[in-house]
Amino acid sequence: MIKKANIDYGTAYIHFKGKEDLLIVLMEIIMEQFYEIAETSFFPKSKDEAKHIINKQANAFFKMAEAERKMLQFFEQAIGISTVISHKWKAIR
Repeated sequence: MIKKANIDYGTAYIHFKGKEDLLIVLMEIIMEQFYEIAETSFFPKSKDEAKHIINKQANAFFKMAEAERKMLQFFEQAIGISTVISHKWKAIR
C-alpha cells in the first residue's frame, strides 16, 4: 500500500503505529462510502419512483463493491489473520 501511495515507509509510520492502524483507516474510509449509499433518503411518491430509488441504490452498491473489490478481499484476509482487524470489522458493521 505504501508503494502504491508513492510515499516512504518512514512517512507512513509517522502517521500510523503499524500496518493494522493503516488498514483500519482504509476500512473506515471504504465502509463510510457504503454507509453514505445506504443512507440515501427514501421518500418515494409512487411505486415507480420507489423502484427507481432502490435500483439506483443497488447499482451504487455494486459499483462501489466492484471498484473496491481488491481492498474488500484484502480486508477479508486481514480479518482472518488479525484479531485487532477482526474486532474493528465487527465494530464497523
